Amino acid sequence: NVRAGFIADTNMGCNPLVVNFTDTTRGFIDTANAYWDFVTYQQSYTPNTSYTFVNNTSNDKVFDVRLIGISLYGCSDTAHLPVTVHPYINANFALDNLAGCSPFATNINPGGSVGVNTYHWNIFDGNRSYLDSVFVRNNKNIFTFNHNDATQPNPDTLFVSMYGLNAYGCPDTALTKRIIVYPEVHSVFIKSDDNICDSVEVGFINNSIGYRLLH
Repeated sequence: NVRAGFIADTNMGCNPLVVNFTDTTRGFIDTANAYWDFVTYQQSYTPNTSYTFVNNTSNDKVFDVRLIGISLYGCSDTAHLPVTVHPYINANFALDNLAGCSPFATNINPGGSVGVNTYHWNIFDGNRSYLDSVFVRNNKNIFTFNHNDATQPNPDTLFVSMYGLNAYGCPDTALTKRIIVYPEVHSVFIKSDDNICDSVEVGFINNSIGYRLLH
């Protein structure tokens, strides 16, 4: 006689879900004929095994895992365990402007995300010295980010990152985007004299400020 049974280290989690199984079957198993059934894939018998469950849908997906135990005498028994995998989640966003002059504006659009309920944003400079903005939004509406250059005469290099959570707390992190904001150009010059006679030479000095100016 054989009494099939097994345990798992988890039976519910985020996609993709790796589950480790341990056989607890009683009796003598014919290892050549017994097998694991993971619904989408059957695997020859091993006492301990693991499987990665994938759910690409927008709802929970339940997999009925089975261990079919067969004895040397042809007696059989089947053990079952449901494994629930939470929905697929993909965090993604786009910027319509990645570089420009100060004052700078770009629209941030997380509309390409799938299955995300909560968006955790961070906009920061490389050293987090003058900008480190962290905020949470609960929708995928487009919003605008504005920035004035703070490091004249050099450009400001900023980064936008986001990770999303679904209703089950499953996370996914979007690819971080880089923004370059060039400083404002201020055209300034001084002259050697305000009041002069005809044909007298006047000197001008260019005091303009900005990044890599051309004159």
